[in-house]
Amino acid sequence: MALGVPALGTFFVLGPDPAVLTRDESEDLRDELKELRSVASGEFVDLNDRSTHRWILGPGFAPPEADGAWVRAQRAEMIFYLSAADVAEGAPLSFELSVSPLLLEGQTARPLTLRSAIEEVTVELAAGGSRIFVEIPANTEQVVELVCDSLDNPSQEQSSIDARRLCVKVYGMAVWHERRSP
Repeated sequence: MALGVPALGTFFVLGPDPAVLTRDESEDLRDELKELRSVASGEFVDLNDRSTHRWILGPGFAPPEADGAWVRAQRAEMIFYLSAADVAEGAPLSFELSVSPLLLEGQTARPLTLRSAIEEVTVELAAGGSRIFVEIPANTEQVVELVCDSLDNPSQEQSSIDARRLCVKVYGMAVWHERRSP
């Protein structure tokens, strides 16, 4: 998406919109947030503005709201850390994500790819909430990437003036020791 500046009736394109670009975190920032990004397996955690787990939401996410957080870039990262005890067996773990798509008029589904270091799953998200599962490696540091094929403006569907470009809303997540499916 490009930003434009009107000047004397002319519209100039300045380049990609920096609000939707995914920026990598610096190692210093990642180290600083490590303690805040700890997750215990076997526990579903909310990812809203009141959750202590909101720090899991990395580059590509909008600030959390009361019910969850929007993905505002075509790539977004969830970064979290598991305890040594959670990964001691060395077997892959199952990552669960609770999510719903932004659908515009005429859309029945939105594709979303969930990618870990060992598995990639692409799903078609229909209206309402969905649970997506992907295997993650038995490592303490985890990065799960959400990949959207496009971003849309919700104000096209609502009467409000909302200039954000969004893809899906994330509500919560969990890490399980056994392979799960919806």
